Amino acid sequence: MKRVRAVLALSLALAGLLAALPVRATTPEIQRALANAMSGEGNGPSAPTAETRLALADAALAYWRNFADRLPALTSGQEALVAERDAFVFTLDPAADNRFHELNASPAIALDALIDSVAGCVADHEALVPAVGGDERAEAVAWLGIVHCYFSARYSYWLARADLDGGGVAGTFKMQYFGMMLEEVSTRIAPALSAGR
Repeated sequence: MKRVRAVLALSLALAGLLAALPVRATTPEIQRALANAMSGEGNGPSAPTAETRLALADAALAYWRNFADRLPALTSGQEALVAERDAFVFTLDPAADNRFHELNASPAIALDALIDSVAGCVADHEALVPAVGGDERAEAVAWLGIVHCYFSARYSYWLARADLDGGGVAGTFKMQYFGMMLEEVSTRIAPALSAGR
C-alpha cells in the first residue's frame, strides 16, 4: 500500500511539473497509463488487466512517436560525416585514426545514433500493441522487447552530444518516468504474463 501511495504521489507531482512546461514529449496519457498499471486492478504479483496493459502500450507508443517526430533530420553535411565515419578504415597512421575519434565526438554522430535508437523504440512499441491480450508468453516477450528503450542515460548522453535540449532530462524531452516503466515491465508485467498470472 505504501508503494501505491508513493507512486501515486510521485505521478501526480510529475504530472503537475510536466503540465507547467510548454513543450514536452511526455504526454499526460502515458503518466496516467503508467500510474493505472502500477496501482490499478491486479496490484501485486499479477499483471494488470489486458485493458490497462493496452492503454499503457498505446500511451508509450504515442510517446516514442512524438519523440521521433521532434528530432531534426540530419542535414546533408551531417549525413556526409556519418558516411565518412561508417566508411572509416583504421590505419597505423595516428593522424588518420584521430579523424575517426573526431567524427565519433561530433554532434552529427550523436544525432544519428539518437534517430536510429528512437526509430527502433517506435518499431518495438508498434510490435507490442497488437501483442497485448493475445498469447501471454508472446506478449511477455513483446514487453521485454521494449525494455532497452527505457535506459535514459544513453538518451541524455546523445541529446547533450547532439547539442539538443540541454542534455534531455532538464529540457523538453522528458524521461523521468523511465525507471518506473522499467520496473513495471521487468518486475511485474512480463514475469506475471510468462508465469500465466
